[in-house]
Amino acid sequence: MRRKRIICAVALLLTLFIVSLNLSLGFLNVTELSLFSSVTPASSSTTVFVNPAKTLDETKQAGSFVTVNVDVSAVTDLYAWQVKLNWNKTLLRLDEIILGELLARSTATTSSEELGFVINSTDNTVGVSMHAESLLAAVGGVSESGTARLVSIRFAVLAYGYTRLNFDATDTILLNSTDPPGNSITAEKVNGFFSNRILGDAGYDKTVDDIDLFYLSKAFLSTGGPPPSSNWDEKCDFNWDNYVDDLDLYSLSVNFLRSIP
Repeated sequence: MRRKRIICAVALLLTLFIVSLNLSLGFLNVTELSLFSSVTPASSSTTVFVNPAKTLDETKQAGSFVTVNVDVSAVTDLYAWQVKLNWNKTLLRLDEIILGELLARSTATTSSEELGFVINSTDNTVGVSMHAESLLAAVGGVSESGTARLVSIRFAVLAYGYTRLNFDATDTILLNSTDPPGNSITAEKVNGFFSNRILGDAGYDKTVDDIDLFYLSKAFLSTGGPPPSSNWDEKCDFNWDNYVDDLDLYSLSVNFLRSIP
């Protein structure tokens, strides 16, 4: 047991030395470790995306709430939209839907204005929801060269861990004002991610310790691909950038021996 503790202490000292060296040489960009990562897609093509792309917030434990937005960028003649989102049902429960402003810019009445709510189908037992809105007139759609909001979704947090917030590619649809079948707008879908873990907790025991360092060491310098590295371990990608690298090592080192109830 004493030998194991000595080895762990040496490993931790080595970790801290590597991190300090990277910081001093400027190789490690700590700004990339922000808790909330907003997105403004650089692509000129139409994009539907979760915003913030990543919410990494250990304060959002069971009983609290977190809000994510579904935004669209670089869209022309948007007449109607439908979004289907999936998440881990054991971690989050959809609590409230808040309509965005984009279609309301039109002079025409929208389905949400007529009904008084966003068209919605949610199944929290599965972890899936579908939302839709449309203009209600023979008019042109709304265009936005930058970014605009389709809908905001408030989730109740149920547990400790992480979840992807994934669009269903088939049922996430944008339509323009022309008649079918030519009214579908081609759009890229960019998924999101939520985690309330302590950054560095690969073992999901709410403590960052030598076990987490062991997991990260095994996965260090791996990538999720495609294709994934043979030693890839998603649990060690704390900032969800598809790599296990210095940033993840830094997260573990600054949180070493921290725990939450």
